[in-house]
Order: sequence, then structure tokens, then C-alpha cells
Amino acid sequence: MTPQLQTLLSGRKPVPPQRPFTEAWITYALYCQKSHLPVPLENVLASADAINHAVPIAAEVAWALLRLRKRGWLVEGGNTYGLTPASRSSVGTTLGEGGLWERVKRLESWTTTHPTPVTK
Repeated sequence: MTPQLQTLLSGRKPVPPQRPFTEAWITYALYCQKSHLPVPLENVLASADAINHAVPIAAEVAWALLRLRKRGWLVEGGNTYGLTPASRSSVGTTLGEGGLWERVKRLESWTTTHPTPVTK
């Protein structure tokens, strides 16, 4: 998936829009990492699989990461990804208490009511 993802993140190919759930899903997968440092893509995919019992496709990951990038929430380094300290705090506050799906749905609701900034 890495070459496809890099192509999509670079802007060389358009990323098709995804469901709002996708941003929440990938954000939560990043949030769940034990390390607050960026982690390899494989870790993000494994976490996403554990959350939704499905491995996201490259377009889903790229769409979510691009949205996080536009929000200023993404930390990237080569093939590693993470959340900024400020975004980890915001996500934690938004998630609140409850079970996994309650928390992911709350994050999805937040992302739909707080659109990403428009970039030129």
C-alpha cells in the first residue's frame, strides 16, 4: 500500500471522497497508538483493523490523512504518521467516555460539524 498511499498523498492522483466515518476511524487508529511519536503505516493499519475488523484501502487512508493534514493535526515523517500533541488533546476531549463505537461515532459527528479548512 505504501507506493499507492505516497502517490495519493503527493497529489499526483486525486483522492476520491470517502465517508465521514473514515476520518474518524483513521484518527482513532492514530490516537490509540501507545507511542505519541509517529508510527509506521503498518501500525496504523493494524489499529484500524482492530477497530473496524477491516483493513482500510489506500484511498481511505490517504483521504483521512489529507484531512488531518489540512486540520494541522498530522505529524508525518517518511512512512510514519501520528497526531500532534494538540490534536491528541482535542481528540481525547471529543471522544469522552463510553465504548469503542460510542467514541468513534462521537468523533465522526465532530468531524462532520467541523469541516476541514479550505486550502487553495
